[in-house]
Amino acid sequence: MKKKKILILSDHALSTSGVGTQTRHLVNGLLEKGCWSVRQFGAAMKHEDYRTVVVNDDFIIKPIDGFGNPDLIRVTLATEKPDILFIFTDPRFFIWLFEMEDEIHQVCPIVWWHVWDNHPYPDFNDVLYQATDVINCHSYMTYELIKSRHPDKTNFIPHAVPDNLFHKIEKQKIKEYKAKLLGNSRANDFVGIWVN
Repeated sequence: MKKKKILILSDHALSTSGVGTQTRHLVNGLLEKGCWSVRQFGAAMKHEDYRTVVVNDDFIIKPIDGFGNPDLIRVTLATEKPDILFIFTDPRFFIWLFEMEDEIHQVCPIVWWHVWDNHPYPDFNDVLYQATDVINCHSYMTYELIKSRHPDKTNFIPHAVPDNLFHKIEKQKIKEYKAKLLGNSRANDFVGIWVN
């Protein structure tokens, strides 16, 4: 079976940014299925190392400053011939990409993992949504906003962390960890944490 190829434009999948981390989890999940191959332009403001990273035969990352440019995409579409162009970050970084969506659509569809965190509906983004073939929203609020205008191409795909990285701990282990971190005198105290 021939594997489908995805070209991803997002934060570098081996970076610690939220977008980079979520990209890595997504790619790992897709690769486990055995029917996908991923090429990524791994974005950052500036990289320490610009060498191409071959994670494995099906996951190759080329570090770039920013999220690319029309010439880079034209060459990549012609040479890699991806089945999907997958973008993941704020729309402001992809205006140039949407300006060439007619060229991209000659080769493959555009899929966007997207978030818009506030009301009202962002009318100014509507032209971008119209140019996108699939809009996967990673917040439920975004999903509700976007599906109201684009119901046939909007999905809810929330942020997630693999079970082996984030999971419920047994009550006894929690007590042991609290005693170790806070000391025995505070092991039964209420602890609140905010992780954003």
